[in-house]
Amino acid sequence: MCGIFAVKGGYSNAMRNSGRVLLLWLVSVGSVLMNDRVYVMHALFSEIVRNGSVSRSQLSRTYGLRPATLVAVVERMKKQGFLQEPDRQGRHTGRRASDLMLNPKAGSFIGLELTPSRIYAVRMNAAGEEEKRQQIQLPAAASSKKICSLLLTVYQDLRLASGGGMLGFADPGAIDLKTGRTLQTVNLPAWEKVQVFDFFRNNTADQTPLLAPETLVRTYAEYLQCTPDFPETLFHARFSEGIGGGFINKGELLIGNRCSSMELGHLVLSPTGRRCRCGNRGCLEAMAGAAALRQMMQELVASGVSTRMEMNDFTLEHFVQMANENDRAAQVLAQETCERIGPVLAMVTTLLNPQIIVLSGELAGLGNLLLDAVKRAIALRCLNNAAETIKIKISTLDEFAGARTAALLRRNIFLEKALQLRPRLIPPLSAGMI
Repeated sequence: MCGIFAVKGGYSNAMRNSGRVLLLWLVSVGSVLMNDRVYVMHALFSEIVRNGSVSRSQLSRTYGLRPATLVAVVERMKKQGFLQEPDRQGRHTGRRASDLMLNPKAGSFIGLELTPSRIYAVRMNAAGEEEKRQQIQLPAAASSKKICSLLLTVYQDLRLASGGGMLGFADPGAIDLKTGRTLQTVNLPAWEKVQVFDFFRNNTADQTPLLAPETLVRTYAEYLQCTPDFPETLFHARFSEGIGGGFINKGELLIGNRCSSMELGHLVLSPTGRRCRCGNRGCLEAMAGAAALRQMMQELVASGVSTRMEMNDFTLEHFVQMANENDRAAQVLAQETCERIGPVLAMVTTLLNPQIIVLSGELAGLGNLLLDAVKRAIALRCLNNAAETIKIKISTLDEFAGARTAALLRRNIFLEKALQLRPRLIPPLSAGMI
């Protein structure tokens, strides 16, 4: 089963226009035309999710649909509870028909994102409107059992008010989608080798939860944010407690074998460099990850470089704040870190030639310091990839973007199955459904 990836934008309005871009498919004229109803259904939902709503007349003009077939499909979908026309009570009311849109009551969807320090959670309805959000701080050195308990507590809390609760989960590390088992989670060791799919299937109301690595889910969130002008190619790099990336080409998210691609933080840059928590030496994460920056700040202070930071309570947010406020030690380390990141993104640019590069995570708060370092590296190191031809930007999404997108993707798989839609543009991100 192939999962539908929503292409919905406008997170700035709390997903108010939630129907925007659920599918990036064009209905193929040929085999699909053999079944008028299937063609109409694809056209109908493609337009609704791309634009939030669509009128019957617009559908007819755009796709050349037969009115009788369109009416039959629309009325069927309304009776099934997937569509609504708020101002239309019957087929013939003498009034101008209101636009068709997804029925918010068609389902309830919960997105959970687990990070090394927090759990983020969002509940949305079938129209993609966010109804509730929540976050929980993970206790220090939490066991996998404790983490599972917290995930279940948050899920149940969000589910209480809605009664439903189909689940999308953004995992903090690599995950084997064929078995639903986590692989390596460098920044949250307690979460390694956990049977996540079985846990959620046995303890929630969802027998087919969607699972995906958190960085890939956030990559798709960044892609959705580009509406309505979606790029052909987009690379997303996230610099937080860990470092990861994701790549989208023509609407398709590259997941690789076992969904383990784009481990940006574990590219080895210096074989004799600092030891990374993954076991290798000289990984980017050993030079620019949270744990490495904490250690390097301590070394700078010990060498006599002044700082106003409280080293016993080091956080990336505080580090970035101090660097932006011209704290001597923080500024020196921030500059060095940006110069290490730049060449890595130059290598990515050489390999993938993205149209857009989006930088997110706490270190993206360094703003122009980071952007300028990346642009310089691309200009110096990339053949036929002039920095001015690539749009490089800082993410504007908030900390709940991963949870929101996980819920949205679960909604899309639900609609795909319920409506028997089979676009085959993007590999599934749902364990047990490959």
